[in-house]
Amino acid sequence: YPPQGPTSGSAVTIIGLELAPTTGYCRFGTLPVVSASVASSTKWVCNAPVSAVGLVVLEVSPNNQDWTAWTDQYLYY
Repeated sequence: YPPQGPTSGSAVTIIGLELAPTTGYCRFGTLPVVSASVASSTKWVCNAPVSAVGLVVLEVSPNNQDWTAWTDQYLYY
């Protein structure tokens, strides 16, 4: 987190109980997928890509194929 950031993009920290320990990906709505910097098996950091103002669904994946079923949202302002 934070659950929001500027339209120019920003770093977003993902905290979870069972994140992949070596690779990770983040998807902000329909924007291009970004690679995560994996700090540990419970913490990833993704750089939110540039976007227009609005809410997008934030999802994570260990392999860029299997995405979370979360409905967490990220607000671009």
